[in-house]
Amino acid sequence: MDDQHIEFLITRKLSGEATPKELAQFEAWVCSSEQNRKSFEQIRRIWQNSKRPISSHDVQRALSNVKTTIHKKEEHIPKKRLMRRWMQAAAVIAMPLLLALGWYLGTQSIGSEKLYSELIAPEGQVAESILADGTHVWLNAGSSLRYDPSFQGDQRNVELIGEGYFKVSKNPKKPFVVKTSKLQVKVLGTSFNVRAYPDENHTEAVLEEGVIEMYLTDYPNQAPVKIKPGEQAIYNPEQKNIQIQEADTYFHTAWRDRKFVFKDAELKTIIYHLERFYKVRFHLKDEAMGETRFRGTFEYDQNILNALEAIEQTTSIHFRVEGRDIWME
Repeated sequence: MDDQHIEFLITRKLSGEATPKELAQFEAWVCSSEQNRKSFEQIRRIWQNSKRPISSHDVQRALSNVKTTIHKKEEHIPKKRLMRRWMQAAAVIAMPLLLALGWYLGTQSIGSEKLYSELIAPEGQVAESILADGTHVWLNAGSSLRYDPSFQGDQRNVELIGEGYFKVSKNPKKPFVVKTSKLQVKVLGTSFNVRAYPDENHTEAVLEEGVIEMYLTDYPNQAPVKIKPGEQAIYNPEQKNIQIQEADTYFHTAWRDRKFVFKDAELKTIIYHLERFYKVRFHLKDEAMGETRFRGTFEYDQNILNALEAIEQTTSIHFRVEGRDIWME
């Protein structure tokens, strides 16, 4: 059986749509090696964590969306390793929130054994996954997470670019460490948000539950900074220090619910978020307009026109749209 047919049999089996002939073929494959059995068990566990029933058609369609990307990135991977890649990709894509997001799980070989996986949330989307250790991860639009799925060593290390929310599975013997270009966040089991987009001049973390320790990546021997629930830590690269302040955590984590929530925010701040998410360009009549204050909530799934109309209704500002350019006056 070729790889594509095995993918088909697995999704038919898990969705309960397999015919007797397909079940026989699946059993022959899964019983042919211990590696096949372990691969299927991993996929089955993730499938069972899905929030709604998934059909094999859904998964096949999602797999076809990522097939081209994976082959372009890893044409040099041997067939056996490529099969392992597809098994992992099928597991991730099976989760319902990822079906529509075009996620893929890429692997890169280090030496002959170690593999790294990469989870990606495309622009304009929020994505969710469960790592092999049970840690629940949400990634905001334009973010990625790279990690060793086996979590070998004395720490569970992940590398974040962008913004992620983590509900860490407790393991006192193996701390969970989120690494960014500027900060490292170390925890045993807790819920927190980290924002580290490359084009922003600061890195921040907000804690909801538990305790986290933060280190400066460039100064690993410096004493860690601890923050408590309801606090926000902000790293300023110019001053090279971490500032702690109280924060309403929901304003920093509402994106998990696919919402923009603003409380007395300046228009220029709102525009920054809308430009990033919707890939549009704003043009203000004058700079002073950017200091206009606004309070409100926008849904990610809404058209940007809904957000613009909400701003227009609560301020004296009017807008007009020309392609991907938005003029405000």
